[in-house]
Amino acid sequence: MVDPNRADAIAWAVRVADPDFSDWEGLARWLDGDAERSDAYLRATVMIDDAVAMLSSGTVAEPAEILETDAEILPFERPVRRWRLWAMAGATALAAGISGILLLAPEREVRSIRVIDSVAGKTRHVVLGDGSHVELAGGTRLSFDPLHPRQVTLARGRAVFTVRHDDAEPFSVDAGGYRIVDVGTAFEVVQTAGKTDVAVAEGEVMVRSDARPVMVKAGRGVLLQAGSAPRLFDVAPSSIGQWRKAQMTYRSASLALIASDLSAALGHPVAVGAGLEARRFTGSLLVSTVRNRPEELGDALDVKVTEIGDGWTLSAR
Repeated sequence: MVDPNRADAIAWAVRVADPDFSDWEGLARWLDGDAERSDAYLRATVMIDDAVAMLSSGTVAEPAEILETDAEILPFERPVRRWRLWAMAGATALAAGISGILLLAPEREVRSIRVIDSVAGKTRHVVLGDGSHVELAGGTRLSFDPLHPRQVTLARGRAVFTVRHDDAEPFSVDAGGYRIVDVGTAFEVVQTAGKTDVAVAEGEVMVRSDARPVMVKAGRGVLLQAGSAPRLFDVAPSSIGQWRKAQMTYRSASLALIASDLSAALGHPVAVGAGLEARRFTGSLLVSTVRNRPEELGDALDVKVTEIGDGWTLSAR
């Protein structure tokens, strides 16, 4: 079946590719006129990029992979040169091929850094252009070059990475002066002032710094601080990234870990009083209940919950 929006979508894609294009309101009106037009326009822009890549390099670019997911999809931006599109023989001719495009010289290669911020108290789920998934806790900042989506930087906050493994091109996360390289599939990185934590749920990661690389397997984590040797610790894989869930379930987890997860889930700091960090808890916590009735958190953990400033402190009763 022929897509009735295809010819117009290609015409708009060609016009938008011109650096002098300014009719953004017209494009918005056309897109709003039919729910199917956004997909048609996306396919047209991909086709134009592929056509230009083929003409400029003599090779045919791989088609973009479309993932069926409710997450935000960040497409891979191919490292091709943008060419000024001077004319076309008409949308119908262009829809049948690329012979209607006349090309001048390449203008420049477009490179940029994409920054992803999550709002405090709200998680954000994105799918990178290589198919890897990232779930960000509130108040997190992640950045990367769209031409190299397998090399990301975690400036602050915490994120769980579920990586599409590729031996030929390892996925890496830069955080706190360290480079975490995927050797497996799922891990969490927490970047706070002066400290970086890595915990592995599946597979294995390698942490690189100025010192000798550290290998961290599933069920293990490592605490990294400048001026101190890496400190390995055990962690239950099921407890990693609990802040992403409406119901957080723990088995002999420290109050320090639970407070950290609550900080991410609630969007405000939760601190543990002196001497309680290592106390253990087994059970489940409903985030909505904790948010609205903190006294029930105190009963569950057998602590006193005190509101201090914009956060809470857990102290002995």
